Amino acid sequence: MILGTITKSDSLVSYLCQVYRPGDVEVVPGPADYAFGRFVKIALDSPLQPTGPTPPAAQQGWSPARSVVGVICNTILSGSGLDSSGPRLSNAEQVPVFTPDYLSERSIFVTVLTLGMMEETQPSPDGQVHLVTRMQGVPLSPRPDSLVETMTEEEIRAFHCSCKAGVALELGYLSHLRAFGTPFFAAIALEIIRQLELLIPHGTALLSILKRNLAWQHIVEPMR
Repeated sequence: MILGTITKSDSLVSYLCQVYRPGDVEVVPGPADYAFGRFVKIALDSPLQPTGPTPPAAQQGWSPARSVVGVICNTILSGSGLDSSGPRLSNAEQVPVFTPDYLSERSIFVTVLTLGMMEETQPSPDGQVHLVTRMQGVPLSPRPDSLVETMTEEEIRAFHCSCKAGVALELGYLSHLRAFGTPFFAAIALEIIRQLELLIPHGTALLSILKRNLAWQHIVEPMR
């Protein structure tokens, strides 16, 4: 699911994405698509070009060669009517006819915290994702208007599963999220762990340790 495009940057690892509105695309993203903790990828390059005859339907599902990997941590509602508490002259059915500019001024923005980068080969016929390289940490900066797309379960697994012997998975980006002073660090980390417990069962032991430590920091320490 393509969510929208990058409009601005708040820091080296924080970017603002404007979610597509009705009329921008055929399939408009819903609240579940840009929920808190959703893994997304931001295109760094143009989509991969076909190496042979490929049906148009298959081309539409291709991923960019290089992407910035991120996680949604905040939602911002913007619009001229949000600050007005007075009565309206048009009901919901009449707004598109009498005040269409009101609809065009309403926007949803989501804040994306970057976690790293990945480079993908052309997807195989069975839909498997093959990563050439991946990096967890501060990535390259995406350009304005870069597409933001939700990640598939297979892409999330590929980004986290380690190739090192004896290492079940890697979460190296947690250290830089904490270092940059992310306000919702504990809540984001706990949501990430919840998702990975479902997607990567063999990493449950490590995730359980992290979850206990984060839960202590998130719930107990503020009360001390």
